[in-house]
Parts: sequence; structure tokens; C-alpha cells
Amino acid sequence: MSIESAKEFVDRMKHDKDFAGKIMACKDGEARMTLAKAEGFDFTGNELREETAALTDTDIEFISGGGSSKCCVPGMEFIN
Repeated sequence: MSIESAKEFVDRMKHDKDFAGKIMACKDGEARMTLAKAEGFDFTGNELREETAALTDTDIEFISGGGSSKCCVPGMEFIN
């Protein structure tokens, strides 16, 4: 597991709307983590929280598809 993988994941979520939508369509945090790992990412919840701490409101809005930011910020329900 690595912080680098978490950085790459956050970057992809910020720039790939289809990928972000696929991740956000998962029913819960466990399913989102399973999909992230299937896509080649390997990070811990703490590593991901560290990376998402600096997300801007614009980043959060893009990732969540314009909906509630609570659904997509890993420290706030992304991971169980």
C-alpha cells in the first residue's frame, strides 16, 4: 500500500469523470475500495484521507458529479 497509489487515485478521480462516476456508483465504501483495488490502486484509508484533505470544492463537485460532497470524500463515508 502506498501514498503514491492514493495520489494517483485522487488524480484520476479529479480528471476522469467516467472513472469517478463508476467509483461513486458503488453501493458503499467497501465496494468502492474493492473497485479501486481492481483498477490497480493499493492504498489504506489513512493514505487516502491524507490525499483528499487538500481537495478543493471544485474537485469535490467534479468527483461527486455536482451532488453532495459528503458522498465522495474518503474521510466522510468513502471508506467504511
